[in-house]
Amino acid sequence: MEVDGPRWAQQFQQPSLGGEAVLRMRLDERDRFEAREEFGFHPLTDLGLTQVILDNRRTISRVQSRLLVPSSFDTDDGARTRRVQIFGWDMAQRVHGNIMECVFTKKFRGLNVSQLMQKTWANDMRLGEFKKVKGETSRLEVLQQVNPNAYVLARDVMSPTEDISTFRSVFVRFLIETSKKIPLSRATSAPTVIDASAPSTPPQYADSDSDSEELMLNATGYVLGTQSFDTDYSRNPREEDIRNKVAWAHLSLSIEFLNVVNPVTGEEYQQLRWSGRTDYCGPKHAQRNASDMMQGMLRWEMLVIAPALNLVSLSIE
Repeated sequence: MEVDGPRWAQQFQQPSLGGEAVLRMRLDERDRFEAREEFGFHPLTDLGLTQVILDNRRTISRVQSRLLVPSSFDTDDGARTRRVQIFGWDMAQRVHGNIMECVFTKKFRGLNVSQLMQKTWANDMRLGEFKKVKGETSRLEVLQQVNPNAYVLARDVMSPTEDISTFRSVFVRFLIETSKKIPLSRATSAPTVIDASAPSTPPQYADSDSDSEELMLNATGYVLGTQSFDTDYSRNPREEDIRNKVAWAHLSLSIEFLNVVNPVTGEEYQQLRWSGRTDYCGPKHAQRNASDMMQGMLRWEMLVIAPALNLVSLSIE
């Protein structure tokens, strides 16, 4: 079991974790009146933001506990669960009715988790960059900056089906620092990419004095979370939205950027984990979203991770 301890409550008073560049960006923004008229949105208070983030962390924790270890839950009530390894990613996805859940995990060496997080944070704020990961996105607008580490955004995603033309979401995108302990037994598989500073032989782990005293690795880093919440119009859709076949999609997403250290040997690696739970209003849309999520994650890896790995490769040539 991983013990998670995000110190998010104190971080809302901190400078931008995502870097000053985001604060200087020209973002597509709506004012308070436009946000209320178009989306039925009312500004979040600090208490409201806290509740949204707590909802996200509870949801993601449940998803990870279900999917990280195979169980009877994989097939309960006709659910379909798929576990595969693709391009070094351990992937688990479960689809049941309208709901899609997923956990994607991969280990690397030689990466800077802070830089990866900041690049992802900046890209996710701009429609042109975000479309490179999710090409069907037609709108991405900032409705509120709650603080430097939490923004409210509205997003429209085009649907290729006849019953729904647009999936709409209003959500908080937030950054928090995190720390956790990872049991060594969960971290024994070798990272799959170039190690810029690895020794010629892999380090050996020290034997524990007791089988019950498993060595715990120290993990620190960041969580980039996305959590949708209801607005006036998601609760009571407008006639024009019904006429235009607009449906509200519910999102709970998380990207963990972790630096993991063995306290005995000093061995270090980076772990990236995508986790999520979405409701796209129907079984066929949930199946499509499962495929879209996997493809989007791989596009993100090519855009954000691959350039960093190329720099690592050049540094050891």
